[in-house]
Amino acid sequence: MERKIYLNRVSVELGLGGMPNLNVLNEILSYALNGSLPIYFDNDIYGSKVNSTYDRIDESKIMVLGGSSYLQGCKTLVATNHYQFESDFHISLSRFVYKNEEYYPVDESGMWIEFPRMTPTHFYCLADQIQSFKNKKNTNQNRSKKLSRQQELEQAVKLFLTSKTGVKAPDYQRCYSFLKEPTQDDLWDMFQKADRKMFRSGKQDFFKKQNIFKFTEGTGNGRN
Repeated sequence: MERKIYLNRVSVELGLGGMPNLNVLNEILSYALNGSLPIYFDNDIYGSKVNSTYDRIDESKIMVLGGSSYLQGCKTLVATNHYQFESDFHISLSRFVYKNEEYYPVDESGMWIEFPRMTPTHFYCLADQIQSFKNKKNTNQNRSKKLSRQQELEQAVKLFLTSKTGVKAPDYQRCYSFLKEPTQDDLWDMFQKADRKMFRSGKQDFFKKQNIFKFTEGTGNGRN
């Protein structure tokens, strides 16, 4: 059986320091959401496959018409509801993989009301995958040259988009649409809330040079 390492210890293994620390938690979860380091949990949970049809009951309730299944055993975290996680260190679970099938969390009847929240103590990584991640990261750091300011911002934006929306890279245009096509000002505000230090300055130059996604007409400079 592969050795489980829970998130508090994962943060130490990766040299990020211990938890509770919101920035550390965000960074570890970002590795999972971009596919670099899988994170697992074993909690029993009801789920409906993501390809199921659904019927919206009202603004906060959705009935998944495919029904629900009671799922036991190992599951892989795919996406969370928010990039900025709650201050009390609960993770909002929005999608997960179980036996190679992707699911939404629902209640016993198949109703989605809100994303279930679990503490980080329920989540873990596997020791061999942590070591592979560290080896790959060290190799990439040794090979790569120092990134320009624009490249740093673009990397951070790509991570934000995939983490915030749960849309898998590299469909960043879909990520932007998923966020309801915000203006440059609104989008930069979102970036700063996620990482104020990284996005402390450089908004105009970034949007002028970036080609990660295209703004819908009327959402660029013209509306700012």
